[in-house]
Amino acid sequence: MDNHIYQRKLELSLYDTTLRTLKEKSVGNKLPSMKALYAEKDRLIELRNTQREDFSNCRNYEREFRTVSANIDMILGKSYEQEQQIEKEQNL
Repeated sequence: MDNHIYQRKLELSLYDTTLRTLKEKSVGNKLPSMKALYAEKDRLIELRNTQREDFSNCRNYEREFRTVSANIDMILGKSYEQEQQIEKEQNL
């Protein structure tokens, strides 16, 4: 039973802290409605998903570019070890 009481106090404390923070951020303005908050949350989730997809596409393009670059270097005689050394030096 003590664990339940502790959990409840923790939830209330978190609620109070959140409410206080929202009031401080609103600077005397009316707090946004739950509908507005959910709409903003949905917008941010959609933005996050779009950015993750863009990042994934860019990462895949970079991998493809590195593969093509390595193939060209092999054809031209540049060794893979030299390329790795150059990359390490650039990252320092």
